[in-house]
This record gives sequence, structure tokens and C-alpha cells, in this order.
Amino acid sequence: MPEQKPIKFTELFHFSEPTNAKIKLNRNNTTFPAWDLLLHDDPEWEIMNAYRGGERNNNHKMNGREYLFAFAQYYPYGKDYYIFGGLYRATEIQPPVYEGIGYKLEHMDQYAGYEKRLIIRINKVLSNNEPYMRLYEHVQDQLDPIVYEIAPRTKLGTFNGYDHVTLTHGELQDIINHDEPEWRTALSAVKAVYVITDRNTGEYLTRWGPGLLRLGAIMSFGGYCVSRPGLLRLGAVVG
Repeated sequence: MPEQKPIKFTELFHFSEPTNAKIKLNRNNTTFPAWDLLLHDDPEWEIMNAYRGGERNNNHKMNGREYLFAFAQYYPYGKDYYIFGGLYRATEIQPPVYEGIGYKLEHMDQYAGYEKRLIIRINKVLSNNEPYMRLYEHVQDQLDPIVYEIAPRTKLGTFNGYDHVTLTHGELQDIINHDEPEWRTALSAVKAVYVITDRNTGEYLTRWGPGLLRLGAIMSFGGYCVSRPGLLRLGAVVG
């Protein structure tokens, strides 16, 4: 059986106005974790994409292009992987704003079915000094992005063993709301004694848990840390 050729980025999207669009590859850092912002529909996600660079800096600028394909670096897979975050129409704010929110973004329904599901892989190592934004019509030649994965539902990362479980309350709710089967099966099976810590007061409360997933669904409060002491060191930050 012949080996299947990878699908190129531009082969999947077939955007009708290639000379009127840019691609923005939002990278992860501790201050602005792009994928976390996108996953949780944080308002900072759109702010990140509406940002405009300095007057003499061509990075973070639309330069007259009307449409923006926004991606977030998908760190669970590695630095060369980016997950689709939406197509936007970008209107320049007048008078021009530099080094701040310089564009008004309008979310477009086109390609919305791929949001938080489509992952591309670029075939060039990007340094920290390289631009985040690329012209749509040149991105295939410059970075050779290919379709790496189209997940059946919103991506939540891969369950990689109980020793490595560390979840925010929002992530735990995402697992519940999106019915992620891999996480649901694993976390529903765990029964243990959990230490619940109020992160504001430092007070501890010990409870028997019927399973971390069910425990997360039951807990409607915020500002708590849930952890299981013992050999597995299973933990989840809640709040």
C-alpha cells in the first residue's frame, strides 16, 4: 500500500483570499500560555491576537491584510506543533495604536469546526527572534506546515500516567464538559484519600474521594488544591 502523503496547510484551508490574510503562530511562555488561553476561552486569547507591535517593528502587524488565522503553540506535543484557534477579520483601530491592542477582531464562522481540534506541524525550527506572523501565500514555502492531526473533539492533552497528573480546576471541568474518554476512564477509576487545601487560608481538609473525576464534578467551589498523598503522588489544583 503506497504511503499516504501529508496534507499541506493550504490544501486543507483553500482560503479564497490568500493575498489578504496572515497566519499568527502564538508561542507559549510563562506569562502568556497561548494554548491555555485558547482552551479556556480566556479573553486574553483575543487580546493576544489583537496586539500590534511597535511602529518600526513589522512583527504583530497585519500590514493591510484583512484576515487572520490564529494558532497557539501546542506544547503537549512540542515546539513545532500549533493548534488552530480561529479565523478573524481584523480592522485597524484609528488612530493607530502601537505596542497595544491595535486591531478590532471579528470571529468568523468559516473553519470554526477545526478550532481546538486541528493541529499543524511546521518543518522549520523557529528562533525567539523570528516573526510570529506570516503571509498566508508564503507560509507553505517558508515553514512547510502540514496537517498533523484533526482530533474528533477539543484537544485536552494526553493522559500520561497518574504520576504526572496536575490539573487546574478549569482543565478538570473541560474533561467533564467535553467528555474526554481517555481522561474520563483513567480519573473515574481512582479511589483515594484526598487532601483539600484552601489556597487562600492554607487550611487543610481530608476527604475520601470516590474518584478524582467525580470529585471534580461535585466540587463547585474555587481556590482549593486537591491532592492524594502516597506512592502515586496524584494531584490536582482546583480553582
